[in-house]
Amino acid sequence: MTDQSPGEEEFLTRWVVWLRHAKGLLLVPLLLTIVIAGIYWRWQVLRQTAPTSTHYGITPADIEVVPRSDWIDRHDLLRKVVRDASLDDRLSLLDADLTERISLALRDHPWVKRVKRVEKFHPPRIKVTIEYRKPVAMVVRPDGAGPSDEFVVDSNGIRLPVTDYVVDRKPLEYLAQIRNVPMNVPPIGKQWEDGRVVGAAEIASAIGPFWKDFSLLAIEPSAQPVPGSTHTYTFDLVTRGGQKIP
Repeated sequence: MTDQSPGEEEFLTRWVVWLRHAKGLLLVPLLLTIVIAGIYWRWQVLRQTAPTSTHYGITPADIEVVPRSDWIDRHDLLRKVVRDASLDDRLSLLDADLTERISLALRDHPWVKRVKRVEKFHPPRIKVTIEYRKPVAMVVRPDGAGPSDEFVVDSNGIRLPVTDYVVDRKPLEYLAQIRNVPMNVPPIGKQWEDGRVVGAAEIASAIGPFWKDFSLLAIEPSAQPVPGSTHTYTFDLVTRGGQKIP
């Protein structure tokens, strides 16, 4: 064994220390790769099992719709939306598209004016805040024949479905009747194209709760637009006693 000078021993010591540090640094990326791979694998397993897991599973019964509607049963509304939108009974809080799917399904319903927000909570629960359309008037047939309650409209003249939705049909009797307009009935959920219907619906909405208090019965638009216009009509309010108010 040859003798080593102090300088050579110091050099070898530093070299060994550097190798040890270098070995540790090389292990860091390997360990990070292993950890990331483990997390990814765990996430894949969790994503596949989550829909059936009681910790993340959602059923239609776990979806709450607020606020309460004075006209329709919100629980019945939700059941019909879930059925029509093909939202199955095995939903998951971990589904990134869940809130968007629920929002789109409700937004397309004629009784829903706007979906304000959809919130997810744990334990598994969904809270949906919506704004309902409000019926303000009923377009009646000129001859008075046939059912008219299917032609209920909101303040924008959008036709609302009544059958299977309205909880109490009696308030429908106090809606403004829109008379003497052509019965070009739009599909449910679509706006009436006749400006007389839309204008009458806006008037009924503006009078609002005073409609019944003033003993008003109907709104009758003029048959023709005012001179010099193609879309502006005049309207008469008709009381339950038969008096007409221009």
